[in-house]
Parts: sequence; C-alpha cells; structure tokens
Amino acid sequence: MYVKDRLRRSMMFVPGNNPGMIRDAHIYGADSIMFDLEDSVAYTEKDAARFLVYNALKTLHFGTKETVVRINDLSSGLGVQDLEAVVRAGVQVVRLPKTDSAQDVIDCEREIQRIERQAGIPVGATGMTSRFFENTVAEIMTLAGEDSPLALRRALARSRMLSSDVSAGFDPGYAGKFETKNAAFMGRGLCFNKYTGSRGKGGSNDADAEYVALIRDIMDEAGVDFQTCELGRVNAGGGGTIAYIMAKYGMNVIDSGVAVLSMHALWEVANKADIYEAYRGYKAFIERA
Repeated sequence: MYVKDRLRRSMMFVPGNNPGMIRDAHIYGADSIMFDLEDSVAYTEKDAARFLVYNALKTLHFGTKETVVRINDLSSGLGVQDLEAVVRAGVQVVRLPKTDSAQDVIDCEREIQRIERQAGIPVGATGMTSRFFENTVAEIMTLAGEDSPLALRRALARSRMLSSDVSAGFDPGYAGKFETKNAAFMGRGLCFNKYTGSRGKGGSNDADAEYVALIRDIMDEAGVDFQTCELGRVNAGGGGTIAYIMAKYGMNVIDSGVAVLSMHALWEVANKADIYEAYRGYKAFIERA
C-alpha cells in the first residue's frame, strides 16, 4: 500500500498530452505532480495522452515527488481505460474528476483492485515506494523468530541486491546520444550500471566502489561475461530502476540487465547470448553474494 509519508504543500498540474512539460515537471519543486488526462486533453487526443503518461510513469524518475493522475469520468468509459494504464504503470495516487457521490469513489476503488489483481500487483500497492517490500521482509523475519524493528533495519542494511531491468544498447542510428566508452553493447554480456538516474543526484543511485569490486569478483570467478555502462551520455540520457529506493535502506544495490535496442518501446531487440549470461550472472550472485 502506498503510504503518504511526505508533505503535499503544492501540486503541479501537467497536461497529459504535453511531453515536454511531463519531462520537465520535476524541476519546479512541487511536492506532487499531477498528470491530467481530463479537462486539459481534447477528446481526440485522449488515447495518445494516456499512452504518453503511461510511458512517463514507467520510464522517467520523479525523485521524491508524489505522482498523481487525474483520470476521466468512469461513466464515460475513458476513466476505466485510464486506470488500466496508470495503475499498471505504478502511479501513486489516482484523482477522480468531478465526483458526484460516494459511489463514484467506491467504483473507482473496485476497478483499481481488479486491475491490481489481474496485473499481479498486491492489492493496495502502487509501486516500490510502498511499504510492500519492507513488510514482506518483516513477515519472513517474524516467522524466523526475529520481530524487532531494529532487526528489520539491520537486515535491510546488510542486504545485497541486483536491481534487474534492461539497459539502453548502443544504437548507431542515434550514436550522438551515447558515450561509446561507457555505452552498453549487444553481445558483450550482462550490464552493470554503477550510477543511474539523471540530473545529478536527484532520484539517482550510485553503487560504492567496494560493492562494484565484489560484483566483479563474483562474475569473474563464475566466468560470466559482463560489461559496465551508463544510460546515455551526460545530459542526453538517464533513468534507472528501483535501486535508488532500495538504497534508502542502506543496502548495497546496483542496476543490472541486458542491453536492448529501442528500450521500453513496443518492440525491443535483445541478444540471446546476453540473456544467457544474465542467467549465469544472477545465479552466481545468488550463490556467492
């Protein structure tokens, strides 16, 4: 379940059909960013805006900003389509438009729970910023006879993690967006991104040198082909996984995955050898870390 653990002193409204404003919304310092799919979007652009907001929630990092989406009226049919997209994308808060009765809220909650069940999302969870992971570890520790809050904090801080996703593979068609000495290349094995994020320290994670050395030793001992890389050159790329969230517990975490072309597009291309090396690398990490 998403826990509101931050102030909501200001909220920035962003039209859901404006990619430039969506991309830059985080820089203005509002506590919450609300992507609007209702009044600010013409009827003919509803589908495009929904797809744009879905991809923004999936691929952009808004740091500590609360993400909110105002959906269309459920009775229009558009509202349910909006929920299908934004709930699966991990939005933190859904805002109804012009609510007429308590039944509107009940109906919205029912639809959200239905989508969460279908998507395999714990009902009430809205992303890794929820307490789901922490609570799951606490439940396991309780079954093992360790149920103090301090023991939980210590366990999380002493954990080691590979935050597995994919990395942007070097694309000759967009060579100017990559730094070739630090880019991920197809066919060169499992990728590790020491630093992920964008715009400096905001919403970022940077694995320390000791942890990177440990990962390298594990991969070398197992004979795994791997490469280190970054997500685009400075000021031309950015992004990452949930590593920056898990790092808040003090645990060692680094982004990993295979290089793909057209990352997060409808069609992605990966190398079979890289996928196999990823399997070998993850196996070695579980056995030796």
